[in-house]
Amino acid sequence: MGQKVGTLYSVNNLGAAFGCFLTGFFLVRLIGLTNSIYLAAAINISIAISSLILSR
Repeated sequence: MGQKVGTLYSVNNLGAAFGCFLTGFFLVRLIGLTNSIYLAAAINISIAISSLILSR
């Protein structure tokens, strides 16, 4: 259990850092702030639904 939680925590931190980098340097310039927010929301909802499905 501890190994899985540690792995999940580290993957979450890497994803957060990558997301900040990607958004700050690329997405806002390419698709604008509003569309970047919509994209981030869609990704978060997709991950939440996937997590719920996989946890069953």
